[in-house]
Amino acid sequence: MKFINIIIFILSVKLISGQSCPFSESSINGASATFYTAMDAGNCGYEKLNGPLGPGNYMIAALGTKLYQNGAQCGQCFKISNSKNVSITVMATDSCNDAGYCQRDNHFDLSPVAFSILGSQSQGVLDGLSYVKVPCEVSGNVKIMMKDGSNDFWTSFFVFNSKVIIKQVSIKLSNSVQFVPLTQTTYNYWPSSISGGHFQVRIESIGGEFIYVTIPKVESRKVYETSSQFSTSCSNEKSSNNQSPTSNNQQTSNNQNFNQQTKQQTSAPQNFIPSYCQQYIQKPNYIMAKESVEKKENNDFLESNSFKLLPNFLYLIILILFLLIIKTL
Repeated sequence: MKFINIIIFILSVKLISGQSCPFSESSINGASATFYTAMDAGNCGYEKLNGPLGPGNYMIAALGTKLYQNGAQCGQCFKISNSKNVSITVMATDSCNDAGYCQRDNHFDLSPVAFSILGSQSQGVLDGLSYVKVPCEVSGNVKIMMKDGSNDFWTSFFVFNSKVIIKQVSIKLSNSVQFVPLTQTTYNYWPSSISGGHFQVRIESIGGEFIYVTIPKVESRKVYETSSQFSTSCSNEKSSNNQSPTSNNQQTSNNQNFNQQTKQQTSAPQNFIPSYCQQYIQKPNYIMAKESVEKKENNDFLESNSFKLLPNFLYLIILILFLLIIKTL
């Protein structure tokens, strides 16, 4: 029984270490920053920053072309530090495609208020910065909105108020049993054709968690608040079931049973996860030490029992030889 427990323990650790993590404790150096003033109506779809879709503050950044990744980093939060260890946390709400600084590998075009914390606006550009990706400090649950102009045959989804960025949005129509993955646009929407009736949307985070939303009909600019928020640590086991745990006649925001199922399905066992999400979750030292001790104990157990069984094995060989001799006589 002890040997079986050791096997289960080792397997569970391997499951955790095999998952990539959306955040990193390793700083990326060589970043730079400028600032700009036309911050509302950025390319990530948040419209007015203090409006119903925005983050509610001006601690934001437009990402340089390489960081922006065609919209894939929209909604990501970054902790940026200068050489004096002064730090800010900003959310990516826009892109910076201008020639020059915005074409650098790691460039941020900050709001004036964010830039002023790291340096004087008279400097114009700040070099020698470092940054890490961090969870966004948002309140409430993940929300989803259908774009203006949505109709019975077409819509496009905007997912916001998430602590981590979105990896994939998929849709399952009322006459289908399969979720169809959608393609993210450079302006951070997920368009889809619609065939009428209710449908279900599956939102997947960069950490491998899922949130499901049942939408009864298409309504232009209709916002649905889900009943869940993505965790800020890495999930140990990515859900692979394409079937949602909710029924089609209930919205996620009103379904407490679904919320409980989602948490059970996607939450990570916290005892194996460091206090802050590392680049790749590895075995903590205490786990490796415990595994090493248990492995040694198990080897000692097998060796000691092998010596105990050796005399019995010899007796059996002697008995077989004795019977063979008697048979030949």
